[in-house]
Amino acid sequence: QTEMRVCEVLQWYLNPPVPVMFLEVASPFIDEVASEQISTKAKHDITDLSRFLMELCVYCPQLCGEKQSSVAYAAILVSMNHLNIPTTTVNKWLSLTLDHSSHLTDRCIPKLQRILAANHCNMCSSPTKRDSTMHSIPIVHVQA
Repeated sequence: QTEMRVCEVLQWYLNPPVPVMFLEVASPFIDEVASEQISTKAKHDITDLSRFLMELCVYCPQLCGEKQSSVAYAAILVSMNHLNIPTTTVNKWLSLTLDHSSHLTDRCIPKLQRILAANHCNMCSSPTKRDSTMHSIPIVHVQA
């Protein structure tokens, strides 16, 4: 009875999903849509850059209120665009219709693009070279 009361008071808002959880679920789909069109390394770069963007989102108040799956989906799209992934691969990704809130995702994309532009990382400057130190980069806060 007490546990139910706590859940009702919290309106069942318990441990909400974070964007990285969505990325973990979506990663096999990235592999699937890009199976023959891009290298294994490029697939890893998409995942790594997406994860990097999602980690930076924690420091961005403009994204805190957004639907977390939309933030994740937008981070994947921004990463694909930034890494110059072929349009055919991006279109295959979009055709999976994993995004059920495209209007929310569309709202997140420009914010993530500004975050990426403000937070330079070695992987961003050289998509062919992965850098294991990208998480030690100072974070630049971005205004909406």
